[in-house]
Amino acid sequence: TAPSHTAPSHTAPSHTAPDDSDGPKPELICIDIQAHAISTTKALLLQELGTGLYHESITMVQSSHASLPQPRDESSVVGLICYNLGYLPGDANHKMVTTKLESTLASLTDAALMIRVGGMISCMTYPGSDLEEALSVQAFAEGLAMLTSKRVGGWESSLEDFDMNLLSSSNQNEDWDKRQHHIKESVREAIHKVQSEGYGKQTWRVFQHCPLGRPFSPILVTMTRIK
Repeated sequence: TAPSHTAPSHTAPSHTAPDDSDGPKPELICIDIQAHAISTTKALLLQELGTGLYHESITMVQSSHASLPQPRDESSVVGLICYNLGYLPGDANHKMVTTKLESTLASLTDAALMIRVGGMISCMTYPGSDLEEALSVQAFAEGLAMLTSKRVGGWESSLEDFDMNLLSSSNQNEDWDKRQHHIKESVREAIHKVQSEGYGKQTWRVFQHCPLGRPFSPILVTMTRIK
């Protein structure tokens, strides 16, 4: 499990110090498993925000993203969670430390249960680097969108029909069916947890942003909870 950046906060920190009014203060939480990523991000934020606002509003966590931390203020609501999957470019051993399907789905499940109504989960995937992780994120997002579907069989029927072959034509081999099954079962477990532990009538709007004609380019998936 490895780098991701999550930003649970109900408003993003500005260049001015938070006021002293009642209510939760804005907070940005940055998570990465690699010390180099944490130190670089910290230096950039300190340079941009200054020490006062940094210590007031920023929390740095060197950890896997598999289990998301809670905001400092228990009364806070989480408005935005962002992921940049894959590995840290430029590091000498960058491809040895990378996000994985299982930890990413666990984290997205936490995110879906944590995000407030009107909040968004944004996830940048890289099918050219990890096709199975990218497919699992897309299937998870579609599952959220189908939670309120009137389709016979609901989201589970949609998951069964989820087409992985468009992106996988160059990766087909004798064990591809087993890999597809693993992806779908992992997504099924994640969506079932969101459905059973989350708000019963939760509603999501999901979009996929990618260049046409380039299926292995980075794909941004956004999931907005509207109810």
